[in-house]
Amino acid sequence: MRSRIIHLALTMFLALVVTTPAWATIIPVEEAVEAVSLVVRLDDDLTGTVAGRSCGACELKRFPVTTATEAYENNLRVDLRRLLDQHGKPATIIYNLRSGKATRILWIR
Repeated sequence: MRSRIIHLALTMFLALVVTTPAWATIIPVEEAVEAVSLVVRLDDDLTGTVAGRSCGACELKRFPVTTATEAYENNLRVDLRRLLDQHGKPATIIYNLRSGKATRILWIR
């Protein structure tokens, strides 16, 4: 009988430990804009801005591009200069909510 009580207590403890992370508060760090037409300004030092609209009538959202911004074409990381080829084409801009800077820009050819 005593071993059953210990077994039951251990099972309840493990169930509590496994479900504890579910009580955590999720704090978003990044957000994304799926742009139908990208607007790109990139200087020689790989800084500038990228902007896009989610729809034709939607507000244009601008984000600073830094040397830390990454570019991905077909899920493969490419040189940030390739972003210039995407001007006027669809892409996804992922940006940091706190700084407002573009962290990643993704597109598919």
